[in-house]
Amino acid sequence: MKIGELLQCIKFKELIGGEDVEITGLCADSQKVSNGDLFFCYKGNEFDSHGFASEAVACGAAAIVCERKLDCSVPQIIVPDGRRAIAPAARAFFGYADKKLKLVGITGTNGKTTTTYILKSIFDEAGKKAGIIGTLGISYADKFISPELTTPDPIYLHSVFADMVNCGVEYVFMEVSAHAIHFEKTEGLEFAVGIFTNCTQDHLDFFGNMRDYAECKKSFFNEKICRYAVVNSDDAVGRQIISSNKNAVSYGLKNPADVFAVDIQENIKGTSFVINLFDELYEMNLKLAALHNVYNAMGAAACARILGVETAYIADGLAKLQSVTGRLELVAKFNGADIFVDFAHTPDGLEKSLQALKKLCGGISGAVLFQREEFRVLFFTIIVLGVAAALFSNFADLFRDHQVSDLAFYFVYLLLIAVLLKFFAETAGAVKEILNGVLTFVRLYIPTYMLAVGSASGAASATVYYQLLLVAVSLIEWGYLSVLVPSVYVYVLLTVINGIWMEEKLALLLELLE
Repeated sequence: MKIGELLQCIKFKELIGGEDVEITGLCADSQKVSNGDLFFCYKGNEFDSHGFASEAVACGAAAIVCERKLDCSVPQIIVPDGRRAIAPAARAFFGYADKKLKLVGITGTNGKTTTTYILKSIFDEAGKKAGIIGTLGISYADKFISPELTTPDPIYLHSVFADMVNCGVEYVFMEVSAHAIHFEKTEGLEFAVGIFTNCTQDHLDFFGNMRDYAECKKSFFNEKICRYAVVNSDDAVGRQIISSNKNAVSYGLKNPADVFAVDIQENIKGTSFVINLFDELYEMNLKLAALHNVYNAMGAAACARILGVETAYIADGLAKLQSVTGRLELVAKFNGADIFVDFAHTPDGLEKSLQALKKLCGGISGAVLFQREEFRVLFFTIIVLGVAAALFSNFADLFRDHQVSDLAFYFVYLLLIAVLLKFFAETAGAVKEILNGVLTFVRLYIPTYMLAVGSASGAASATVYYQLLLVAVSLIEWGYLSVLVPSVYVYVLLTVINGIWMEEKLALLLELLE
């Protein structure tokens, strides 16, 4: 594609250089530039990529998109906003592949990932070829791409759309994050349906306040962006969207809605209910536990029905979905204990998970939080314990001898001991003795149900961490804490906080203890 062709789809102030230069690729990362690329420069919150333009040219960039004139030898397209020029350029470069797909965008603080997987299961049962783009990665046809961002950057996103079209994909269910909306990553895309799950506290470090965060979410449901809006009527922001969008379809349990559920039966293995789907009654069975998954199922069912899927296929799709990775997922059973993993990352998400397990399991006696992103290991530990102490008296009993702030460090300390075990255990006999102690401790002290909350590395790793915690707690009980030298503690603590865990070492430790 030539520069002149790209100019037809982006807003620009000035072209310095010729229009006939051939562009063979698009790039916004100077370290990944290839020969013939069009390189995009923009000023971000922390970095200004205009400073890497010369490096990009040296690596083969054929032209530059920039916000000001630069001293370089290749053509320059001067634009008002370099970041916002990327999406329309990417759409054009990849042949407007998105127009050949039926897009469904899901936005909201919680529930996006589960909703995409419910939709995928429904459309699989209906014989439709569908793909997913979201937090857990990108999957379509026989391909899986590991996750990087909830909503990929435009260049990569449109390259994926193009490949989806080549693979025969018809429908795409994608998570649309608040950041993606704010930075207009989805600029130009037309969604057949937009789904709003909820709006609770999140990303305030970026948006500053709940009002701006909510307004960002609401802006996605412009009728020019989403032909239909499927909206949670039990959410305050959702009701605002419904009142302002003539093509909105509502779902909920507490407020009047086009889609709702009755006769809800919950247990640890799943949920059954009768759905009223636009006045059609149908019994549904879902292998996902907790009431919040009834909401996710209703939103997905409403969307599928709008897109022409018969209710019988919707029911089959709900029944066939076994689980969603890290979404209140039952990952293991150990000595009568059911171990759940949930990647909840917000106060509301944590509260819903804890409330669900308390209700379904007859009470939870402990919650373990894993979060590897910088200081969140401390921040979210405090949150989960705060929620627990406020809502559930048995949590308060469990931790009655400790202050919440102390528990954050105490939790990290337990993990440190477990990691150090791998390096300090000298004989098989010592390991066996430790293992026996762990089993004794589990039988005596570990509650019937244990919730392991949040680990972006996946369910398997969270299970590893859980077992490491059992070892560490046993050592604490036996008084082994004193063997740690303070300098070692400080070093490993910093390692934990900065997320420099080595998965293979943890896996080796688990193997050693089995």
